Amino acid sequence: MKSDKNIKEYFDLGKFKIPNYQRGYKWGVPKDNECAVSILMDNLIEIKDNSSDYYIQGVTVSESEGYVILIDGQQRTTTFYLLLKYLEYHYLPEINYEIREDSDKFLKNSRITGGLIEYIGSEKIDEESQDIYYFKKAIRTIHTKLSGIDKHKFKQNILEKVRLFYIIIKIEDSTKVFSMMNGQKAFMKDDELIKATLLSKSSRIITDKEITTAEEWEINSLRNKYAREWDKWLYWWNKKSVKEFYGCGNNPMGLLLEYFYYSKRIDITKEYNYKHFDELFFKNNKDAKLTYKAIRDLQKTFEDWFNDYNFYNHLGLIFKSDVNKKDAILYLLENNSIDVIKTYSKWALVNATHRQITKKADELRAEEITKEEKSLEVFRNLNAKEVYGYNNNQALLQLLRRNVELDCTLKRKFDFSLFGEKSLEHIYPKSKAKDLLFDEKLNYSIHSIGNLVLLDRNTNSSFNDALPEEKTLKYFNLENVRWSLKLLHTISVFTKKEWHVNAIIENQNQFLSEFKKYYNL
Repeated sequence: MKSDKNIKEYFDLGKFKIPNYQRGYKWGVPKDNECAVSILMDNLIEIKDNSSDYYIQGVTVSESEGYVILIDGQQRTTTFYLLLKYLEYHYLPEINYEIREDSDKFLKNSRITGGLIEYIGSEKIDEESQDIYYFKKAIRTIHTKLSGIDKHKFKQNILEKVRLFYIIIKIEDSTKVFSMMNGQKAFMKDDELIKATLLSKSSRIITDKEITTAEEWEINSLRNKYAREWDKWLYWWNKKSVKEFYGCGNNPMGLLLEYFYYSKRIDITKEYNYKHFDELFFKNNKDAKLTYKAIRDLQKTFEDWFNDYNFYNHLGLIFKSDVNKKDAILYLLENNSIDVIKTYSKWALVNATHRQITKKADELRAEEITKEEKSLEVFRNLNAKEVYGYNNNQALLQLLRRNVELDCTLKRKFDFSLFGEKSLEHIYPKSKAKDLLFDEKLNYSIHSIGNLVLLDRNTNSSFNDALPEEKTLKYFNLENVRWSLKLLHTISVFTKKEWHVNAIIENQNQFLSEFKKYYNL
């Protein structure tokens, strides 16, 4: 069924509901220096008394129990609601946010003065939430755009001349249609579709009988509970520290849903997307309930890994190595213990592959060497006279390990952001190599591991070609504390009183002895 309505007719429908699977209000987000509200206002201002009707993109809805349930069109509907509220239209409809209670209370209990919309309700709400932030931004934009405009005429034009197509679908098809309509949009994510289906199916009561009012209330209560829990997960995955640690980029739900899918999939040729997730986990309501509980368990694992210094530090080492992160995480989820994670990180730091780490020697292919052979190879490289310029990455990973291990002894989480700004520093400056006389027959030089430490790039740059004594003074200058003071192994090297040939040899021997012991060589 399809019909077109002007804004007055549309809002005269009375009661609108924003379902729980909808995204938050974000029409204030700038794109190419303009937001959607600003662009819409520019177009609306062009409507004159003698203009023909102005059509905006239509809405797709379901109708149930006196409510218009917005499947597609909540951003437009909310924007026109705010616009008419600003214009003091007295016949505004009721808009209900199923999940976001603060947004719901704010819209129903607010007043507009000039370009400000203020909450006047008695119940405390979070006015820093995404929806409310963009409600306020929309009002500011509307106020600015309507400066000098005849607001009465403008309001009449909005109500009578702005039209939209009004498309009604069956309520049972709402999630599917939401997926189809939004699947091609750049901002639409698989996790939003998964959330919509999960909240719908996992909260349903499994029965062949007609659902009573009490049971329907229970369904809505459970759905709200799940949605609030989901929002907590979303908030956690979007913390800067979490995103940087797990390296999950701009995916709103981080690694959670993708790695849940990969940990359970049967057909390895099927990549993660909503269609394959739906096929595997949403056959019926019971499966959806079990899936939700399993996702909750996985979320707890990711949070436990992040919060525990031991898990965090050794996972961080793995993530900084060259091992395939996806293979590593899936393996560690299946074998979740600190001992397994420590062992995995140990071998990842000598550039062993996932197969070399997890397979026995007799399970490897003929061309593959063992992880033990990889460690011996790294030892030989680090024992060379010229490490710097030839095996920088191997040196950096082992120096990183030494620093992280000292943080573990203090039971604290290592700041891996340091490694993002890493630099391999010569303690005795390479520009003054001629000042040091090494025995040419031995594996020591100004570029050997004994003269190298891990620093952050800024500290390294500030040292230039300073002598060790000058570097130490700069390094421990508390008036200019640098990130590198978090590097405990580096600190221990800089505390040596003198730095000369014998000190380099001693430091190298100690470093390599520890390496041999750690890798049982």
